[in-house]
Order: sequence, then C-alpha cells, then structure tokens
Amino acid sequence: MKTLTDKSPVEILSEFRLHKAQTLLAEGSMTVAEVAYSVGFNDPSYFSRKYKTFFGANPLKKNE
Repeated sequence: MKTLTDKSPVEILSEFRLHKAQTLLAEGSMTVAEVAYSVGFNDPSYFSRKYKTFFGANPLKKNE
C-alpha cells in the first residue's frame, strides 16, 4: 500500500475519516463531538487537533 500511495494504511484511513467528518460538519446537523465519535475518534479534542492539522482550520458546524 505504501509503495502505491506513499501513505500507510493508517494514514489513508485517517484521511478518509477526516473527509467524512468534513462532510458531516457541512450538513450542520451534528456537533463536533458527535461527528468525531461517528467517524471513529474516541476523543473529540484529539479529533479537533487532527482536523486542524489536516485542513488548516478548526472543525466547525456549518452554522458556526
């Protein structure tokens, strides 16, 4: 996997979860914590840090 994509399976899964979270946040029906749990993160604070590192902005609901 690493040879084909230059990313580990863990990195690919993490990116997938973060993109899914971005979609859910854009819908605006869930809180950041609810989104974090729904995409597989156990700690909303850790999710927020990973989201900010990946997207360069804090995770916010569409209405915020």
